[in-house]
Formats: sequence, structure tokens, C-alpha cells
Amino acid sequence: MSELEANAPAIDPPRSRPGWVHWLLLLLAAGWLAAVPLLVTAALTLLTQQAPPILAQLEWLLPSQPSLPSWAFGLLATGLTLIFHLLGFVPLWAATRQPTREFLHMTARLLIAISLFQALNAIPVLIWPPGEPIPPMIHRTLAAAARLVLGAVFLLLGLGWIEAQRDASLLRQAWRRVGLRLWLNPSALWLALASAALIVFPWVLVGSLGSSGATLASIVRAAPGALNEELLFRGFALAWLWRAGRGRMPAAVASLILFVAAQGGAVLPYGDWSALLRFGAALLLGLLVTELTVRAGGSIWPAVIVHFLYDGFALAFVDPRSREEILHWLVRIWMPLAAGGLGFLLWLGRKLVDLLHPDSARVSGRRGGVVAAGLATVAWLSVITLYLVLGRPGFHPDGFFIVLEEQADLGPAADMDDPAERRMWVYRTLVDTAERSQAPVRAELERRGVAYRAHYLINMLEIQGRPGLRHSFARQPGVAYTMFQPGVRRYPYTFALPDIDPAGPRGVEWNVREVGADRVWDLGYTGQGLVVGDADTGVEWQHPALQEAYLGWDGQSVDHNYHWYDPWDGQAQPWDDNGHGTHTTGTVVGRDGENRIGLAPGARWIACRNMRHGIGNPGSYLSCMEFLLAPFPLDGDPLHDGDPARGAHVVNNSWGCPLEEGCQPDTLRIAVENLRAAGQMMVASAGNEGPACGTVEYPPALHDAVFSVGAVRSDGRIAGFSSRGPVTVDDSQRPKPDIVAPGVDIRSSVPDGYASSGGTSMAGPHVTGAVALLWSAEPSLVGDIDRTEALLTTTAQPLTVGAACPGGVPPDSVLDGSGLVVCGCGTDTADSVPNQVYGWGELDVWAAVQAVLEGK
Repeated sequence: MSELEANAPAIDPPRSRPGWVHWLLLLLAAGWLAAVPLLVTAALTLLTQQAPPILAQLEWLLPSQPSLPSWAFGLLATGLTLIFHLLGFVPLWAATRQPTREFLHMTARLLIAISLFQALNAIPVLIWPPGEPIPPMIHRTLAAAARLVLGAVFLLLGLGWIEAQRDASLLRQAWRRVGLRLWLNPSALWLALASAALIVFPWVLVGSLGSSGATLASIVRAAPGALNEELLFRGFALAWLWRAGRGRMPAAVASLILFVAAQGGAVLPYGDWSALLRFGAALLLGLLVTELTVRAGGSIWPAVIVHFLYDGFALAFVDPRSREEILHWLVRIWMPLAAGGLGFLLWLGRKLVDLLHPDSARVSGRRGGVVAAGLATVAWLSVITLYLVLGRPGFHPDGFFIVLEEQADLGPAADMDDPAERRMWVYRTLVDTAERSQAPVRAELERRGVAYRAHYLINMLEIQGRPGLRHSFARQPGVAYTMFQPGVRRYPYTFALPDIDPAGPRGVEWNVREVGADRVWDLGYTGQGLVVGDADTGVEWQHPALQEAYLGWDGQSVDHNYHWYDPWDGQAQPWDDNGHGTHTTGTVVGRDGENRIGLAPGARWIACRNMRHGIGNPGSYLSCMEFLLAPFPLDGDPLHDGDPARGAHVVNNSWGCPLEEGCQPDTLRIAVENLRAAGQMMVASAGNEGPACGTVEYPPALHDAVFSVGAVRSDGRIAGFSSRGPVTVDDSQRPKPDIVAPGVDIRSSVPDGYASSGGTSMAGPHVTGAVALLWSAEPSLVGDIDRTEALLTTTAQPLTVGAACPGGVPPDSVLDGSGLVVCGCGTDTADSVPNQVYGWGELDVWAAVQAVLEGK
């Protein structure tokens, strides 16, 4: 007798053996279960004009304004899905009540239960939508907790009551029959632990934990899938189908089919199309957890353990804001493959043992338990050792910042004609204000033993850790407000697929010619005498296109003091963990023989790494702003060792600080205004949230004090991803972007070579390089931001939207040979210049230099 049959409670004899007709109907019903949520969401997407942004950016669908708010869309999608499911499954349930159709009848009952379960899962997400992205992601955690409770109540009291009615038994007895029993085959438990270790161990090598709060939130988020889904599919489904069919094999196969089909419900309520990726993973995971449930005599706990660790490690060891590292994707592929392989091997091993030793199951079971316990112990000791030795053990803390009420008055700077004198005065005024007004708060922090970093560009203090203290400091005299600041994890190892352009040098790149930079070189102006700053993911300083332009390199030796700063990891020389900063710096100054990739090859650069793995926070962004204004030595103090005379004249900012990184729309406004007062020009990429209107929404691009840049293609049309104005997040209705530049298929330097990339991040460096060219042609413009912006905007090549589209894109608009219909935003008309899409038009540095030379 098998373990499941020996240890499970007595059951009714099967009334029918499922034949091929039963299986065909089951597969059709499962297909309906999987397809309805996807079809309903797709239909609603089209009917409500709520097109997925990625499809609009790729120009596969026309951009449009949704006709329903997101909560209404989610409620309608969930309700329609439930209705369509019940319309299909209730008649099936009613038509199969004969004893000869017990297997199909039980399947229909389970399908109805699964439909209700999916609707219950969607309700908490409607109450707590996932739009609050700051770790520990409170909304998602609350939704997960509610799903856990609602699902457990539905399963234990709802389906549990149905199970109890069969034998007029107590709920506790009914729960035992569907797998909620403490007894289980010990070997199954140890096999579950050993299997989980083999599945999840790569996470300790490629991921890291966030704060303790974020880790706890990940545990909560993993619980509903692990407990509720296993109780439904390995508990009720397996038990009911086994009772209704003949033998455990049909029950196991049928419950696995339903488990896989139910993954379509993950699309609810808002149309999360990542559900399409879950079908295959669920099949492979299901093979393992079903086998473990069979080995455990019907107990669901081994399956719960594996499922919980499977989801929990994937959530806990990856920052939810990560731009998925390649190694993370590899582990996500490994996990289901490992689970499926283990499930198959365990099933095959059990079958071989039953075949070769049919009379020694009890003895082999005991021996198997000892072997499995040893395997599990060795496996988890190995995982822990890998984590401690090769991983990144411990938590990466979140923090907060304290903003003081007093902010420096820099009004007198406007009357200073000498740019060097103005910059020095601004720096000293900012530092003096910070040191004086921060003294009482610093004293309190020191009394409590709390480490902090003082800032001056905004009069504030940054605390990396102990975010719970922020409420007590909010009540301190002289404090304007405090704000939570999410930390950023440091992964043990990173790997990027080489994105190298095999074509080789192409002379002057098309984008450089497009804006007229090569014609300015012919006049002898290459940006000489100017220092450009790059605030980004870092720079590979020894790249052949960048080394000669690095201000810390004199042709023979290198000195990184005053030329490089890494506030994240304190690396003593420029490096780039992402490649983004190397690319943007190359577009500003790069030149390597015939690789003429940069607009201002005669300028020199300094840099600051304001992001880790492409993610920053207000503290890191502000630290780099301060360094590029007044650089300091590698071990220096920004407030005492800064030297404004060594600072960058113009800074490229191909980044934005969204809410998920801790920024409100106004968080960095004072900083960029103070930099403008000091005469440092801040060029910022507009963002890649287009094509919808009002998508210039992240600092610093949204601010009036910076020069914001959108992206155009080689044919001069706006790139689908390029963000558009007006600025609505601060209710200013400010027109943005200011200008556009090439931002698609831009070839530039990357670590180990050259590659092409696209984004407004690639457009912004064109303007940074153009400013260096313009200022080298007319040094009197250095620090004069108003005149510089006026020259750039008035000499830009004007571009119009062509279609005003005041009510959104007309329904009869179609894609034609010229590309996507471009609509205006805000008050744009078809011939408005400037407008909210192109600003004043496309950058033309040749025209700007001509204008300034003719005006001499």
C-alpha cells in the first residue's frame, strides 16, 4: 500500500474512472480558467484606451488617455472575469451531478472555488494599489496580509465547511483530510528542505537583503502564495480529485493542471501581463510540490515550505526597484528548472523503489528519512556558508533626512559679475548657514550616537539607518520636516552581457553631425578650457575615448583627488557598475581616433557616482551635486575641504529621482536653484515615461532652474518614450522639455568598447557638450545661465506637433509610413513653438555658436 493511501483518512470508493472524454473536458475548462482573465483584461485595455505604456512607446499602439480610473478598471476586470468563469463552470457543475461523472463534477466544484479565490485575491490590491513603491512597500505588504487572511478564511471556513459536510465531521477533521495534519512522512519534510536549498541557493550569491523592515515585508508577501495556494491545490484539489477518481495519479495530474491554469488570474486586477511568464514556472514548481505532497501522505506542509522559500528568497534578495540584473534573470530561470528537475527525479526514484523493492517500503522509508535529513543539513549549511563567505551578509539599512527651516539667501549672487567669485561666495554662504543652523540637531544626533552626513546645498542632515527616529526629530526646533530615505542594496557580484558594437569606428557619429558640433570644431572650438561634470552610475576612466579628457590624468600619471567621488562604496578611482555613465560621458567629451563620439572633445571631465546599480536616493544625488560644485579630496569633508574653483562648469544629469527612490517633486528644488545661483548649468534628461502628456514628472528635469532635454529620432520625430509636458506633479503647468536632441541609436563608449543605446539619457549629453562648445567660443557666457539658455532655445530648429489632438488621439488615427501621429499637450496647437513635446525644437549648436560670434 502506498504512503498516501496508508496514512490518508478513509475515503469513498471512486465512482468512475476518468476517461479521455473527462480529460478533454478538464483541459477545456482549465483553458477557460487560464484565458478568461487575459482576454477580459485585453478587451478592457482596448475599450478603455488604457494601453500598456510599453506598447505606446514602441509605437505599436497610439497613446491615449484612459477613460477609466485604475480602481474602476481593476474592479471591472475582476468582476467580469468572475462572471465569465461562473457562467462556464456553474453549468458544468450542474450537468455532472450523476455518480458516473463524479470526477468532472468535482473538477467543476474546484473551478468555481478557484474563480472565487482569484476574485478575493484581487480585492486587497484594489484597496491598497501597488503604486507606493518605497521599500518596505507598505501598500503591497498590506495587500499581501489581507490576501493571506481572506484566502485562509475562504479556504478553511468555506471549503472546509463543504468538506466537513460530507461526513458530518468537525472542521478540524475536515482540515486533516485535506492536508492540514501535523503528521507527515519525515523523509518528505527533509526532502522539501533539501530541495528548497538547491533551488534558492544562487540568491545568496547574486542578491542581498534590504533593511529589516523590507525583509519582513518580503516574508509577508511570500506567505499568501505559499500557504493559500498550497492549501487549495495540494490540499483540497488533490484530496477531492483523488476521492472522485481512481488512484492518486489522476488526482495529482488534474490538480497540477488546475494549478497551472490558475496562474492566468495573476493578471488581475490591473492587467499585470507578467502572468504570462508564470504558466511555465508554475508547471515546473508544481511537479515538485505535488510529488512532495504525495510522499508526505497528503500533508501539504512540505509543499508549503518549498513554495514559501521559492517566493520568499526571490522577493527578499532583490531590491524591488532593481533594473533586473542579468544574474537575477539567470537565477529566475534556474529556480523553476531546478524545481521541475527535482520533482521528476523524486517521482522517478519513488517509482523505481516501488518497482524494485515493493515489500520494503517501510524500511526504505526510514533509511530514506535519514538520508534526506543528512542531505538537508548539508545543503543548508552550504547555503549559509556561501552567504557568509561569498555573499553580502546583513541588512542594507534605510534612513531619513532632516531638512532645516533656515535656507541660505543667495539673492546677492545675481549682482556678481565674476563667475569664480560668485561660485566661491555661494559655497561659503551655504556652508556657513548649514554649520550654524545645524549645530543643535547635530549635537542631539551625537548624544544619541547616531551617525549622520551634513549637507549644505540644501540645509539638511542625512541619516543612513534608524528611520524610526525621524518622527522625534521632526519636532525639534528649527526643523522644517523629516523624510524617509530608502537605502540601496549592494549586490555581491554583477554581470552585464557585453553590448559591443561590432561595426567599428564610423568617424563623426551621425548625432554629432546632426547638431552641427563637427562644424564648430572646424572653427577651433572643441570645449577647451571647460570642465564638464557627469553625475551618473560612474565612469570607466581608462576607456580610450575618455582617459585623455579626464581632469585627473596629465598624460603620465593620475590623481583622483578633486576629480572623482563615490558616495556609495568609496571606490578610490572612477568605475562604472552599470555602463550608463560611461556612455553619457562619451557623448559629451569622447574621442578615440576615428571614434568621434563626443561633442566637446577638448573639454575635461570629472565625475561622481550618484547611483548604485542604477538606483539612487536624495542623499546620493545631493552628495554628487555638492562634489561637482566644490570638489574635495578622496578623504575630504565637503563642508571644509571643498574647492569651488575646481568644480564643473556644466553638469550632465541623465537621471531622475522618482518617488520609489525617496523624492517628492520638490525634494531637490532648492539644490538646483542654488546651483543656478552659483553659475553652474544643470542639464537634465526629461525622462522616458512618454508618450503620455504630463510625464516630465521627476526631479531634477521638472524644475525651472534646470535645462531639460527630450529625445528625437534620426528623422527628427519625437521618440515614443520621451517624456512630455506640462509639469503637473507640482501643479505648476510649467512647459517642459526646454529642447530636444538625438536620443535613439546613439553610439558611445561603454566599458570594454562601444555600443548604441537610446533614451533621453542619451539626448541630454548632447546639450551638455553643446554648452561646453558654446562657452569655449564665448568665455563671457561661462556661468551666465540665462543668456546661454536663450541662445540655445532661439537657435534651435523649431519642430511642431502637427496635430493638436485636444481631446486625445482621434479614434481614426492610424500608423502610416511617416510614423506615429504626434499630438500636442496642454495648450499646444499644431504650430506652437515652443510646445510640450519638442520644447523650442532640436538642438543646433552650430547656429548657437554662429549667433554668439556674430554678436561679438
